[in-house]
Amino acid sequence: MDFFEHQVQAKAASRRLLFLFLLVCIVFISLVNSVLYVFVSVFQGGDFHLNESISFMNFVAWQFSSHGLIASSLSVFIIGIGCFSRWYELRKGGNGLAIKIGARSLGFASQDEKEQQLINVVEEMAIASGVTTPGVYVLDNESSINAFVAGYTFEDSALVVTYGLLKSMSRDELQAVVGHEFSHILHGDNRINIRLVVL
Repeated sequence: MDFFEHQVQAKAASRRLLFLFLLVCIVFISLVNSVLYVFVSVFQGGDFHLNESISFMNFVAWQFSSHGLIASSLSVFIIGIGCFSRWYELRKGGNGLAIKIGARSLGFASQDEKEQQLINVVEEMAIASGVTTPGVYVLDNESSINAFVAGYTFEDSALVVTYGLLKSMSRDELQAVVGHEFSHILHGDNRINIRLVVL
């Protein structure tokens, strides 16, 4: 598989994730409406008979009544508030996300040899690719080998590596990982990452 084929597959996967998110929202709204429909049906009168009042066709009709539309609007409003509040928390882009997950910023210099090596590699890659140097962060309590980038634009991008990656990789291996992460910045994958976190 070549790079461009991989890109096409990644974009298709992103579209599938968005579709699944919308599907989950629809299911959530339907479940909330189902509970409200049963609640309203049970308490609407004293002579309630379960088999007569609750049916699928009655539920569908209720969905499009004023009560059903109000319930659906309320669910959409709650989902929207949740997305907006998460977006507001992450409005600073990748740097805000890195801080939120507990990553430590390395700044522009470090006394630790491995951390300084990472800073140097990131700066070299930024110069080579013509991209603004992203914020560099380390997840100190994470021993697994992993890295990711996030941010809305080049200017607010952050590159986060785990402590396990930082301590276990040689300079060449670190350069390969950072180069890979820079390809995500160049192709806008970091925007997808942070949007998925918001959703």
